[in-house]
Amino acid sequence: MNPKSIIKYLLLLLVVGSVAYLALAKDPAPSKSATAKQNTAPNQVQQEAEKEIIENGVVVYYFYTTNRCPTCVKLEALADETIKEYFSQELFGGRLDWRVINTDLKESQHYLKDYKLYTKSIILSLIRDGKQVEWKNLPEIWELVHDPEAYGAYVEKEIRTYLEKI
Repeated sequence: MNPKSIIKYLLLLLVVGSVAYLALAKDPAPSKSATAKQNTAPNQVQQEAEKEIIENGVVVYYFYTTNRCPTCVKLEALADETIKEYFSQELFGGRLDWRVINTDLKESQHYLKDYKLYTKSIILSLIRDGKQVEWKNLPEIWELVHDPEAYGAYVEKEIRTYLEKI
């Protein structure tokens, strides 16, 4: 056997061994890029999907999935900041409820159909007498995420509009 053939077979053996290892490994280490794109610890603690609904008010949902890019994390952080800055009295008084929901969890997957979700989203839900009477998706968050001031103004305006409907 010549040296070229030996190297070729060694490389082939290395590739086959690597594929076998990945296929059989129970918990392969994620790559740095995969780890960077994943954030399983959101800024807001995951709230119970079955949490008691407010009687009269607005529920602001941020829906996310387990794997999130930096932009997706920023969508939540900006909403959280806006809500806490401009609506602390409404949160404390029970007129506004801020919920962060992971739609990858089995108990939360019904939201995908309920709100026709296909990506990370903010949904406003108007509640009267303990029942949802109206809801709205805020799709412009994706266009405004890199302009925190415009993002905050948009979210604030939409929440205020819904609070006026109570």
